[in-house]
Amino acid sequence: MATWNLLNADDPLLARTAISAANKNISFNVTDHGAVGDGVTDDTAAVQSAITAADAAGGGIVFLPRGTYLVSSSLVMTNDNTTLQGAGRSATVIKTVSDAPIIKWQTASNLCVRDLQLLGDGDSGKTNQRGIEVTTADGGLIHNVHAKNLGYDGILLLNGSVRNTVSNCIVEGSQDDGINIGGGSLAPQYDNVIIGNTVFGSANVGIHISNYSSFTTVTGNTVYDCGEDGINTFQTGAQVGLGNHTIIGNTIRDCTQFGILIRDSDYNTVMGNNVSGGLRSLRAENTSYTQFVANNCSGASIGGFLDDVDCSDLTVSGNSFSGTFSHIFLVGPRAVVQGNSVRGATGANFASIYTATTVTGSVFSSNILSSGYMGVHVIGPDCVVSGNSITDMSNHGIRVDSTATDCVVSANSLKTITSNGVYLNSATRAQVVGNKINAANKGITITAGVDCHVADNYTVASVADSISENGASSATTVVHNRFDSTTVVNGTGSVLIKATESSAYTPTNVSTDRAYDANSTTTDELADVLGTLIADLQANGIIG
Repeated sequence: MATWNLLNADDPLLARTAISAANKNISFNVTDHGAVGDGVTDDTAAVQSAITAADAAGGGIVFLPRGTYLVSSSLVMTNDNTTLQGAGRSATVIKTVSDAPIIKWQTASNLCVRDLQLLGDGDSGKTNQRGIEVTTADGGLIHNVHAKNLGYDGILLLNGSVRNTVSNCIVEGSQDDGINIGGGSLAPQYDNVIIGNTVFGSANVGIHISNYSSFTTVTGNTVYDCGEDGINTFQTGAQVGLGNHTIIGNTIRDCTQFGILIRDSDYNTVMGNNVSGGLRSLRAENTSYTQFVANNCSGASIGGFLDDVDCSDLTVSGNSFSGTFSHIFLVGPRAVVQGNSVRGATGANFASIYTATTVTGSVFSSNILSSGYMGVHVIGPDCVVSGNSITDMSNHGIRVDSTATDCVVSANSLKTITSNGVYLNSATRAQVVGNKINAANKGITITAGVDCHVADNYTVASVADSISENGASSATTVVHNRFDSTTVVNGTGSVLIKATESSAYTPTNVSTDRAYDANSTTTDELADVLGTLIADLQANGIIG
């Protein structure tokens, strides 16, 4: 699968070093302000003094040489154009045991923290111990930072923080979220970019897009071994989710709950992510007009995709789902499920694509469904099941239930189906048209159908019946189908079976004398003459 990234490490966006051109060469070494960096001495005042000096100069680089700097309270950056820079994220360490953020940005623009490590003590009771807390900041950059063992979030952007970038960071062992965008007041967060980071071992969510956030880009990150979701847009309480997030080209594995959860936000794009392990690969909840496209999902313990609670107008397209329980489960109306590959939905009663009664007007087309319990199970009305390839199902290929009124099942290919190729279970006004069914126990079964129409289907090698009607049906027609030589059953109902096509004719007269008796009109004679004519036309290059 292709790797999808909106940005990369060479993108000009990452070149915004958070200081003005005029001040980019002004440097303030924290050792000149009394910092020791031995991991024992409290260096809070010395480092803060260097930051204050840079602020007074209108910005600059506050440099921390190799060493471990112990701080007992937050380092506060409140003026524009200041960079806090170490000698590398394994060389420069800022360490805390206090219940406070190590670094705080407050109401400033173009700030930067880069090339250092922020180390907490991993105490989950310290709910204010964060690596970096950004408040109402604009255009900042957090780059090449290792936030480790923080008592709460590794990195938090909240209260109207906009246009900030978190790139190439490692966030390890946070006792809450790894990276959190949102929270706090009603001031929205927007246009923030989370790119190329590695987040693992978070007790809660790896990358959390939370309250009042919109237009967040999360791309090229690796998230694993988190206690809840890998990436989510989950809001809390009565907070408002704004949406329009782009989650693209990330790798998520072995997070306890969901790989990617889209909740409480609309108009999102989830594209080209690789998700493995966990409870479920993808989940949508309280979202509309969100797209799940070209994601590669495997090994989830209970399924590939779940649309649950107050969803609508979703697109699930071009994804790959594999694993014992992989399937697509839909609750909301007007979904488009197209071009997905679903393999291995073999758990009891798992359909590769399953709809609830609330799914209205959805389209399921051009999907490849294989090695499962059931191909498509339609319960909601006004749905279309078209152009799918369904093979190796231990139950039905396609099932349409009584609540699924006015559904269309057309142009599907079904092969090696243990039960029915197409099963109309008390369906009303279902149309089953142009399907090819190969090696099903029964080709098409109608149970107490009402006003159903079965036409132009082709069944091959049915074990029991090409088509059967079980129980009384009303005004159901079965016309212009082509059946193999197995039984066509008309049951006790009012099913009308007519105009079934015969099998292709095979001539027994294979004479090569080319003689045609005009007084003979046998089928064998006509077929022989037509066949030799075609052979002559081909030999002379007139037809292919």
